Amino acid sequence: MPPLVLLPLAENAVKHGPAAGHRGPIHLTVRAHGDTLVFTLENPGASRGPREGSSGLPTVERRLALAYAGNAHLTLSSENARTRVTLTLPRASPPMGRVT
Repeated sequence: MPPLVLLPLAENAVKHGPAAGHRGPIHLTVRAHGDTLVFTLENPGASRGPREGSSGLPTVERRLALAYAGNAHLTLSSENARTRVTLTLPRASPPMGRVT
């Protein structure tokens, strides 16, 4: 996994979850699914989507695009007053030199 991909996602989960007054647990799940690894991070509090001028998710998306040439995917969803970020990565490591 490229450096600094999970850290901003975890920071967002805390910042927009418990630190914003939403009660409930934060869950991180990692599972292998065929040729991919799927990371799911869920926190309390419904997402209203990316905020104007935010840099966390756009930076993660850029790192993934550079490292995996479009073969990694990040999705953000909100349901039942919880926010879920799902990160799907190829199980194969990114080519050396592609991470910025």
